[in-house]
Amino acid sequence: MDGQPYIARDAVEEHYHCHMIVVEGACGEGKSFESVAAVTELFLCASEDGSKLLASGKSTCAERYLARVINIVKPDVVIAVGSGVFGQLNQYFRNVIPMPIVEMVHPRQMRGLAREQKQQILQPTIMHLVKVLRSHS
Repeated sequence: MDGQPYIARDAVEEHYHCHMIVVEGACGEGKSFESVAAVTELFLCASEDGSKLLASGKSTCAERYLARVINIVKPDVVIAVGSGVFGQLNQYFRNVIPMPIVEMVHPRQMRGLAREQKQQILQPTIMHLVKVLRSHS
């Protein structure tokens, strides 16, 4: 678009500010998101409102594609954004996610809060992530 990263500390979309708080909290301030992380939508299929899909059972698109994504990305840890995603991954996809899954509060629950408030809410995720990453280094 304008040469700027889509997921950044000062990104236009507030949703991704929380992603950056976690990345910088675990990997250091100024670290770019794309240098240490990747993001994908759980259901791996276009959907108008993914929140309704969480209650509808196992994602057929995730069943079809998630193992491929995991094999390509080869993450040390998977961060589940929201309790619904965390539940889906643990209930249906543990067989394709051998690495730890860390739960993160969904950004929609922090919409409009100051950065400091978001950091406080995300601190348990950051601490868990740091612990997992240290155990893999």
